[in-house]
Amino acid sequence: MVTVFAPCAHQDSLAVQALEVVPYTLAQNAGLNALLTVTELRNRHAGGDQCAGINVRRGTITDILEENVVQPLLVSTSAFTLATECVCMILKIVRLRLPIRASVCFAKVVS
Repeated sequence: MVTVFAPCAHQDSLAVQALEVVPYTLAQNAGLNALLTVTELRNRHAGGDQCAGINVRRGTITDILEENVVQPLLVSTSAFTLATECVCMILKIVRLRLPIRASVCFAKVVS
């Protein structure tokens, strides 16, 4: 496998920040106040309720296992892997195309 970018110290926090978009988007699409909903979800998770999730039908945070909302791990890992591979391919294309564009732009400026 070709490494497109060098790993950095904040790589894990960047992945967490990217995944935080999911509950915000879910809350917004359900017509809920995204900031308050995600804050309450974080508080519930920090309090030890790891099964807490956004219930869009009730508009509250509930135990998603009690609601029978379960997603297989394979679905989540496959989606995350596909998204990661897609980003790596885009970065690889940008990295290959950037020197060509830079030299063309420089030639236009000089002439």
